[in-house]
Amino acid sequence: MFFQMYRKKGKKTELIFIALPYYTCTNKTYFLKEGAILMNNSMFNDYPDLVDFNQMREMLGNIGPTLAYKLLRNGTIKSIKVGRAYKIPKINIINYLMQNY
Repeated sequence: MFFQMYRKKGKKTELIFIALPYYTCTNKTYFLKEGAILMNNSMFNDYPDLVDFNQMREMLGNIGPTLAYKLLRNGTIKSIKVGRAYKIPKINIINYLMQNY
């Protein structure tokens, strides 16, 4: 079973993407699309959608600051730098975890 998403462009209808179910857990389906995980998730509900550096370290199992900075600096986990502080969208951390699963 797979899901397709279409977009109407004038008189033409074009296929945007095809997503295959990745897995289903407690009535929530996780989809794989072009290497990225699209999620309707319940992971890390206690964390806000935009986490800071220390929250990211907690989410990754209390990793050290050196490894955490390395993941952010080389773009393995995409983040936003606001002044001197990193702000990381929670979905980027979840995608990182799922790609390495």
